[in-house]
Amino acid sequence: MKPAAAKEAIILDPIYTGKAAAGLIDLARNGYFPKGSRVVFIHSDGSPIMFQYDEVVASLL
Repeated sequence: MKPAAAKEAIILDPIYTGKAAAGLIDLARNGYFPKGSRVVFIHSDGSPIMFQYDEVVASLL
């Protein structure tokens, strides 16, 4: 969540989208995708759950 917020200004929820993004980043760092391939990550929002984690989100801003 922190790298996405800091580098791209993308706020990810800590339950679903944040974990999915972390998994995708891990796969990319470990060479899972062929060099030069295009990878798409669909951010499907998750904003309703953000209200439960407002302290976590605030710490990222």
